[in-house]
Amino acid sequence: MIEMKKYNGGINGIPQFEEQKSMWNSLLIDFVAAKSPAIEEYVTQLGKCYINGSVKYGCFKLGDSEVLDWYCSRNRLKEMQFFRKVWEQEPIKSFFNLSDICDDSNKAFKWSSPFLLGGSLAWVLDGGGPYEKPDWGGAISKELGEKAALELIANDYEDSVVITCNLAWCSFFLDVAWDCTWVVLNKKTRLLHVLMATDTD
Repeated sequence: MIEMKKYNGGINGIPQFEEQKSMWNSLLIDFVAAKSPAIEEYVTQLGKCYINGSVKYGCFKLGDSEVLDWYCSRNRLKEMQFFRKVWEQEPIKSFFNLSDICDDSNKAFKWSSPFLLGGSLAWVLDGGGPYEKPDWGGAISKELGEKAALELIANDYEDSVVITCNLAWCSFFLDVAWDCTWVVLNKKTRLLHVLMATDTD
């Protein structure tokens, strides 16, 4: 498990607002084009159900930052407005074509667990969209969800954090009943996985 990182600055070793601001202005983020067959299959199958909407997945590598490490290693990302600020960063913003990001998006994201991720993915897939449903039983949805979750977590349950949202926090979403965001961050590797889905009737 990742150890809590120290920060050689701030007040009593705690990063302050100006240091957070400086981090967001300088943080380097790279798109990662990894082969993820189980995730791709999940995206494909959910996309067949979300015929009026969109399903998109991207993986990104967050650059080195003592400030980020301090918050990340303590599971205190929301205190640095992570789920508001990260969506403004390139290449994430361009990849998902994000706009009209809600000022309260940081509050909309909720902590989950890597142990629940597969079930969450399976539940959404098995429920389908407003007009299309999978033509198989729940066991196959569960299998597809669990396989995708294993790739997202990479068998690292200790260092992976899972955060979800079911609200329309930006213009990507159609703001009905099928808005889903899953975020998986590995605190050690700084790999950030983002899966977004939306549909409408």
